[in-house]
Amino acid sequence: MECKTKRILDVSDLIKKKSLFLFGPRQTGKSTLVDQLSDETFALKWNLLKGKLRLQIQRNPSYLTEQVELLGLHDCAIFIDEIQLCPELTRF
Repeated sequence: MECKTKRILDVSDLIKKKSLFLFGPRQTGKSTLVDQLSDETFALKWNLLKGKLRLQIQRNPSYLTEQVELLGLHDCAIFIDEIQLCPELTRF
């Protein structure tokens, strides 16, 4: 699908930083923007609208840290969609 919206923010360079929060109103294309980046951009993508994953994290907030360790994802970009549903993750 061709992107018809000219983006004024190039997040590809920003993702190389330690962390990045992409804020904006609902349904404005934040997740679509991330999806349009190459598959190699993110080592891990989580969507917290998925109830099972969200429950896992709510029960064990260190689950993300455990997954990073297990998969050796140090110094890799990780995308967490709908992070506001698990504010526990913002404390790490």
